[in-house]
Amino acid sequence: MLSAKVIENAQQAEHYFSQDNYYTTEEGFEQSAWAGKGAAALGLSGGVHREQFMELLEGKVDGQELGKWVRNEETGQKEREHRPGIDLTFSAPKSVSLLAEVAGNEEVSKAHDVAVERAIAYLERVAAQARTTVDGVTSREDTGNLVVAQFRHDTSRELDPQTHTHAVVFNVTKRADGQWRSLSNEELLGHIKDAGAYYRTELAGQLSALGYEIERTHADGRFEVKGFTKEQLEHFSQRSGQIEQALAERGKNRQTATTEEKQTAALDTRQAKKEVDRGPLREEWLSRAKDVGIEWDKIPRDKGATFARESSAELYLRAKEAVDYATKHLSERQAAFSAKDLYRHAVEFGTGRTTIQAIDKAIRESKKSGDLIPIGDKQERLTTRDAVTAELRMLDALERSKGAVSSVVGANRLDAKIEAAQSRLIRDGVIDAQLNAGQLDAAKLILGTNDRFVGVQGYAGTGKTTMLNVVKAVAEEQGYVVRGLAQSASAAATLAAETGIKSQTVESFLLERQREREKAEKEAERTTKSSDKDKPTSRDVMGNRYLEIPGGMFKERQLLVARGTVTNALALEAVDRLREMRPKNALAKEVRAHALATARGMVKWERASTTDQVLFRAAEMASKVKSLFQGEKPQEAAKPKGEIWTVDEASLLGQRDINRLLAEAERVGARVQFTGDVRQLSAVSAGKPFEVMQTAGGMQTAKMTEVHRQKNDLLKDTVADIIEKREQDAFKKLAGNTVELKDNEKLIARIVADVRQDVGREIRHELSGAGEKSHKDTLVITALNEDRRAINNGVRQALKEDGVISGQARDTEVLVNRGMTKAQASHAQNYHEGDVVRFGRDYERLGVKGGEYARVVGVSDLGTVKLQKADGQTLDWRPAQTSKVEVFHAERRELQAGDKIRFTRNDKDRGLNNGDVAYVKAINGDKATVQLKGKTIAIDLREVKHLDYAYASTIHSSQGKTVDATAFHIRGKSGQVFGDRAFYVGATRSRHELRIYTDDKDAALRAVSRDQHKASALEELRQGQSAGRQRSGYSR
Repeated sequence: MLSAKVIENAQQAEHYFSQDNYYTTEEGFEQSAWAGKGAAALGLSGGVHREQFMELLEGKVDGQELGKWVRNEETGQKEREHRPGIDLTFSAPKSVSLLAEVAGNEEVSKAHDVAVERAIAYLERVAAQARTTVDGVTSREDTGNLVVAQFRHDTSRELDPQTHTHAVVFNVTKRADGQWRSLSNEELLGHIKDAGAYYRTELAGQLSALGYEIERTHADGRFEVKGFTKEQLEHFSQRSGQIEQALAERGKNRQTATTEEKQTAALDTRQAKKEVDRGPLREEWLSRAKDVGIEWDKIPRDKGATFARESSAELYLRAKEAVDYATKHLSERQAAFSAKDLYRHAVEFGTGRTTIQAIDKAIRESKKSGDLIPIGDKQERLTTRDAVTAELRMLDALERSKGAVSSVVGANRLDAKIEAAQSRLIRDGVIDAQLNAGQLDAAKLILGTNDRFVGVQGYAGTGKTTMLNVVKAVAEEQGYVVRGLAQSASAAATLAAETGIKSQTVESFLLERQREREKAEKEAERTTKSSDKDKPTSRDVMGNRYLEIPGGMFKERQLLVARGTVTNALALEAVDRLREMRPKNALAKEVRAHALATARGMVKWERASTTDQVLFRAAEMASKVKSLFQGEKPQEAAKPKGEIWTVDEASLLGQRDINRLLAEAERVGARVQFTGDVRQLSAVSAGKPFEVMQTAGGMQTAKMTEVHRQKNDLLKDTVADIIEKREQDAFKKLAGNTVELKDNEKLIARIVADVRQDVGREIRHELSGAGEKSHKDTLVITALNEDRRAINNGVRQALKEDGVISGQARDTEVLVNRGMTKAQASHAQNYHEGDVVRFGRDYERLGVKGGEYARVVGVSDLGTVKLQKADGQTLDWRPAQTSKVEVFHAERRELQAGDKIRFTRNDKDRGLNNGDVAYVKAINGDKATVQLKGKTIAIDLREVKHLDYAYASTIHSSQGKTVDATAFHIRGKSGQVFGDRAFYVGATRSRHELRIYTDDKDAALRAVSRDQHKASALEELRQGQSAGRQRSGYSR
């Protein structure tokens, strides 16, 4: 593994390295070495001398003194300030340490040294940068050189064998103009994970070349050499055991402890390194190894089994599999992603299977074929052909939708119909008041448009559901069926409750429609016979349309999508050829439209000078089947069923779901109205289609901007600032409502103290089921799951002390979704013993039913997972051969009467929705009686395991909620999960009160305005092209 520690100052570094004897003894000098092209440029080689080491830490290099001048606040004097550098620690797996240090295998030691050397060289290539300023504009310049001092060590602090190298990267680098400058740390620190993966893959390759077998232990490529038992490795891992014991004393383990708790445990148990005589120590190691049954001559090793014996083609095929895996994994949730992330995931997947060189080649070939599309001149980001095609299909559908339907109400009757519906709904107590201007505009658009697809962009709290009540009343009066759709079951239930529109999830709706089609097709096949067997037909399979032609089936998108980049000339030629076609049926028209859009899009993306890397075959293939298209009899257009689909929280839908929805609406002649807010969090899956439909697709969209939710001036002004992207101004307005405590544990304790009373009153009120509420509906929000768990535990303990939670306790198993992508779930290496797998459909070959669970009891390197079912039966399962699975890890929760819980997965049979909140009335053995939505239900805790405490929520799960008060926990270091959109969601939940709790006001102030923009493939391609033109001076 690779860890990084920023060295704060030279004095700290001197003390640190002196304590660990890195250079104060002759042995330390012998185990040290200079590395990096920067060191070579300074003439540094051999062992590391203390004087040279300290001068570089202080920024003294080649007659220059680096750093910036600052004023000392105490003395008032100017002082030079310079960051010394970063300590990178490369640690070998325990089995490698045993072979190197205990067995004394110098070849294994050399393998570690080579892997470290190559990982550092990798960092030099991709992460060595210095800042440069030209005409007042500062940018980062790639330098390609680092100055590194390496110190090789062989023991842990507990004197266990532990091969590791400290690589001190000094904060100096040489620019192209010959000047030495400070490193730009951002890029270096950003590449730590992929450098660690690089080290592991190189080490595994070196060990394989020595004949050792590699056993992967983790999905990120961590491994051990085959031949050691788990108990043997743990015996020589006393340091790890100390940390786990310290956590256990706090009632935690590595899975349940927060990052801070693990760091605290590590520091509390850390001891200074001890001076030892290596001879007796190694004798002790050998004796201990014998005691635990390690037999060195029985460690499997085939000196002829090296990567060198394997053909380059075999290594390339494995590398291609690694790149395909990384692409699928990243593209499932991002339409565009960093090349760095792709590289890291591919290298992790390929550890022990292939080489770095083969992975580099596979990435180049994927770009050449067009599977991966580089963005911009520097190619730091990538998208995929599939992502581009998906967005083009959506834009084509929007174009076809314009003027495609009749309005629900004619323009001359629209105002009167809306007015009448409003009056009736106010009289009946359904809505409180007349629609405001924004709501009225939205209703008029939905009811008066001739476009099949329209949108409503409404900020949080603008009364979108009030508007939908009016739309529903008018549409149903005109004979339309109004259906509600949402991304989650809980959101669909809320939509139904607030508007009376029958609602369900998008996924369940599309699945129902698909099953209806399949049923109708089977019925048609039984009642009709085709007289012309050579006649091409089309049909839908799993949501994709196929053209069936004698000799095989062509998936529609294969006819429509370019195989890579093209020149303007070729793309324009394709456009001309397609224009000449005159298709006679709906399918052919659709093919032609998609192909045209693809060709036109390629014209826009590419410069005239671009080389034609691969073939664009869409037009040619379409031409080949033209006669088949034109030979078909025109298909009868689907008769409109008079349906209006209103899609709520549309910003949470990914590209795949939107495309499926648009295709289904066109198929049945329905119209779709998308309601959402582009300022809120985007979909977990790839794309931001609701936003792109408005910006690039020209979808008619009504704007609702008048916010009603907030009831006092402070909150109204705060939300107004956030809407206008003045997040820092909004944060400053809340200064009087902000609590800052540097210690996060104390901060969480303060949150618990502030909310316990209202939460207790809420629980008592819900369980009593009577009387006026005497509490504020309070929502506690945090960005990180580890903080959510800590707040949940803190509030629960407080409520036990207050007597709100009491009675018989039941320690029950709960299942927590691991959040794996489909790519991850399809590979055995991503599973761990104890994981729980749920099958989403029947698999007769495996002997499992849909909805059945099985526990992982073993994982093979051969792609097989051993599962144990509830009845004790075991089975060997290959994840790559099944697609409908969910993966969970098991945790424990104590439940008692008075607990507030939420369900974390839909359970249709029991009427439970993901996100539903319930209150425990009683525990009786394995049974729990809970209050849910005003009803009392009984659940069997042996069967219902998808639940958790509900005293705190993540930002994502809070979206869509409205409460009286919000306690918003904002960590200074919340990472990528927090930014402007997360702040917007969290700050707009409450009607009356918003309190901020932070461990660092300054860091939080910066975090609230961090851009959480999500990528669109087309958007990034165009931006990358534009940036490239600006750099090259090219313009059209």
